[in-house]
Amino acid sequence: RRVHGEVSTVIEQEGFRAFALCCVALVIKMLCMAILTARTRMGTGVFLAPEDAPNYFLKPLFAFFLLQKSASPRSSQADVTEVERIQAIHRNDIENIVPFFMLGLLYLLSGFGGRRAMYHFYVFTAARFLHFLSYYGIRAQPYRALAWIVNVLCNVSMAVQIVGAHWQQQDVSVQKDL
Repeated sequence: RRVHGEVSTVIEQEGFRAFALCCVALVIKMLCMAILTARTRMGTGVFLAPEDAPNYFLKPLFAFFLLQKSASPRSSQADVTEVERIQAIHRNDIENIVPFFMLGLLYLLSGFGGRRAMYHFYVFTAARFLHFLSYYGIRAQPYRALAWIVNVLCNVSMAVQIVGAHWQQQDVSVQKDL
């Protein structure tokens, strides 16, 4: 019963609402990356396996869904590079966003909330979108690297604070036992 009260208290926090909003935005971004990958594969004709290329019956469906004319399978180096670029963005999302989901929830459950949590969540989310824009859109450094560094720092900051909070709690409980 006590746990239920603590969880509902966390859910009612302003920090949790910010976390939920950021999580939804990041999940939508990742889903859009999957669609962008499929769209680019269809447009360039670059597929991982021959059976991935749409056959006669599926071409109209893919063309409608992806809002573009599907190309015949081919593989110029520029096409392969474009598909690899999008896959790299998606992989980088997974490497950064999945830990953010876990750390953000643990951060809130560890008692961190309010503005400090909101700053972590909003800054992380904004940096993820900046990373995408600098990798796919403007294709410019150092913006992409800076966005990645901001993401890593947000995750490391939350992780260190979580460990620190639990280390202090454990230290207090050990002193009580003495």
